[in-house]
Formats: sequence, C-alpha cells, structure tokens
Amino acid sequence: MANERPRRRRGVSNAAGNGGKSEQEATPQPVPEQNGIDLNSKSATHVANIVFRRPQQYNFPVIRFECHDCLATCHFIRESLRAAPPDFQPLVRIEDQILNLIHPQTQGQLLLFESAAMLDGDPAAPISILSLYTPGHIHVRYFWTLMSPTRLLTELTRRNLLGPSVEIPYYDNPPDHSRTGGLLASRHHRLYTFVAQSFHLATRFPDSQEYRTASQISDVCPSIIEPATAHQRIEGENDLHVSHDLSIDGKDLSDDRYLLELHPAERALASLVHACCAEYLLIKRQYFKAFSRDTVLHAEKVRRAVAQNRNQHRAATPATPATPAPDAADDGDDDEQSLADTPNSTPPRAMRSRARSSSAPATRPANHPSARARAAQSGARNRALRVRTKNAHIRAVEAQSGWNFARARKLVRGWEMLGFLDEERVLAVLDGDDDGEGEVE
Repeated sequence: MANERPRRRRGVSNAAGNGGKSEQEATPQPVPEQNGIDLNSKSATHVANIVFRRPQQYNFPVIRFECHDCLATCHFIRESLRAAPPDFQPLVRIEDQILNLIHPQTQGQLLLFESAAMLDGDPAAPISILSLYTPGHIHVRYFWTLMSPTRLLTELTRRNLLGPSVEIPYYDNPPDHSRTGGLLASRHHRLYTFVAQSFHLATRFPDSQEYRTASQISDVCPSIIEPATAHQRIEGENDLHVSHDLSIDGKDLSDDRYLLELHPAERALASLVHACCAEYLLIKRQYFKAFSRDTVLHAEKVRRAVAQNRNQHRAATPATPATPAPDAADDGDDDEQSLADTPNSTPPRAMRSRARSSSAPATRPANHPSARARAAQSGARNRALRVRTKNAHIRAVEAQSGWNFARARKLVRGWEMLGFLDEERVLAVLDGDDDGEGEVE
C-alpha cells in the first residue's frame, strides 16, 4: 500500500545510504497536499490503525535491495497494490507520492521490513513495510501491504528493477561500542526505530489549509455567554433559519474532521451558514483579529460608552420605597376577612382599581421628552460610541469571506447572540480579564 513520504532536512543523507548513521537525525514532515482527497472529511482522511512491534521484539532481518530504476519500481508497486484481491481492496490507499520529482533510470535503495507491524495490533494480521530511498531527494516513499511481499519482490527482480539483496541482521557481529566503551544500538535497531517513528508521520493526512492557517492566528474572541444554553438559543433563533439562497436545515457536519474544535452552539451556527468547521474557524479568527485591533484603537470610546450605559441604567432604575412596618395592634388578615364578611363590601384590590380609573391622567411637563424620544437619543449616542455597527459587522464579514449579504448577516446575528460582538468583552480579552475560550459542554 502506497503512502505519503516524510520530508527530511536538506543535507541529511538516508541511513541506508551512509551506513545507518543519520536515521535519527532525519526530520520527516508530511506532504502538505493530497490530490483528490477532502482534507476536511473524517472518512476521506481515515488511516488504517497500524501498530509497529517493539524494537526488541522485531528479530526479522532488514533486507536491502539496490534499485536500478526508482520511478519504474514505484509505478509497478502501486499497480500491484491496486490489483490486490477483493478482500484487501478496502485497505488499499494509493496517494500522490510526487513521482514527477524522480527522473527515469534514477537509482536508489529499497528496504524491506517484513512483518514489522500489525493491523489494529492483531498479530494475525502482519504488515510488511517497503521503504524506497532516492539519493538527493528529501522524500522517502513508503508502501505497506498485508500480503506476502515475496511475489512482488520476485517480479521486480525478474524485470531487472532490483539488484541482489543484502541482509542486515538483528544484531551486528561484533556489536559497535562507543568511545567510552558503551554498547551502541545495532544498525538494524536504528533503521527499524527510524521507520517506526517516521512512518506514521508519512502516512498521516495533513491538516487542511484553512485549519493550518487558523491555527497560526491567536484566538482573541470572547467566550460564549451562558454556554450551557447557547446551543438552544442558536437553534431557536428564527432569524438564523430564514434564508433566500441557503438550505434552512443547514450543512451536514457529521463527517467534518474538525467538528470537536467548535462548541456545539458554533457547530450549529457553522451549519446554518453552510461553512465547514475549518472555514468557520478561519473566518472567525481572522475577523476578531481585525476587530480587536479596531477596538484597541478606540478603547477610550468603548469605555465611555460602557460608563454612559451604566449611568443610564442606574438613572432608569427607580428607588425602591421602604415598606412601613405593620402595626402590631392591626392585623391585616382580620381586616380583609371583615371586609369580605360585610355585605356589599368591595375588595381592596377592586377599590384600588376604581381609584386609578377615576383619577385624572398624569400630566407631563411640557419640556419632558417622551420615552420614545429618550430611547432614540440613547440609541443614537450608543451607535456613535460603538466601534462597529451591526451593518458594519456584516459588510466586514462580506469583504473578508466573499459571502453574500444574507449569509454574512446570519453569521453576525449568531455571533451577536453568543456575545462575541460585545466590545467591552473584546477589550477585556485583550486586557487579560477574560480568557477568550469558549466553555465546551
């Protein structure tokens, strides 16, 4: 089975080509792109669970072959794996190995690690690893198969693609010693350890481009307000389920690879705006990076708006009058009972209602503005003191993401419900008063 190769630092030769002295110095890195594979999908990026044996338990010799044509060898191994029996077909995963970098007739070395690993850790399902090294290339091509590699290697030898084999035994004879007299790990042990460590990096699917970019941006978004009920609030908001160009049900994110990176409320919001989790995360981090920068530039305006809102709230809250203590000699229950027993008596609540209805309407001073006018003035002051209005938020999301207005408005409305657009909280995150992390259920 063919898999992606690791990357290694330039100038570091492969262990098989220099006597096994540099395999621990290599630094394999996954290839950044996979052709034809959705890197945001869990099912598309599923990798078989391959468990390597412990080095002390692997006593098979490592077999090295001189490869006369690395490009032709790779093509032949790939086609042989594609032609595997039907029982093995679900396990075959052929990926781009950047074969265009290998020139025809390029020579190299092929290492065989027979039964070096197990599928799902089951000893009854041994896996053989093939490692192809091309001098001057930073990529090592890895293949793995559940079938016996004998037939494959015999056919490669018959086609004159492989030269004679050389066995690297389990223990060197005599074993190497360091300058201080300590026993060094054998060449077999070093090769096997390098392959076991680098194989998983080589076969692991890299993160999607959106997620890699988002991971490099600091999260300066405030935490979710009341996270325990946030999901219900998003699901119950009618504005988020009305759309002209997107499905009301939203996008199915059950197969999303990064689903657990988001709070359930944000998963629902990403679904309603038809964005995968990595795309939503990237848009969110990029947006709040710019929004927090604007908030810092207008920090004094934000603090002034907060102070005005608190003063208005205190002024609008009426003072609670002190309740007079009841007279010990006067029992309210007895009075109420006596009124109820008296014929043609009127209950106290009805009496108060009549009194209110018969009284003249309260007159307001001529210069006193109405409640609507006061609310309009307060709203105008708040808008003037805000860093961004709601419409400005929508336009900024439009410009950043390339979405249409309806889609951007949905996202902004969801962020507003979760408390992300509260400028005081955004400023608190930057001041260190809020950790900015959403609480996960």
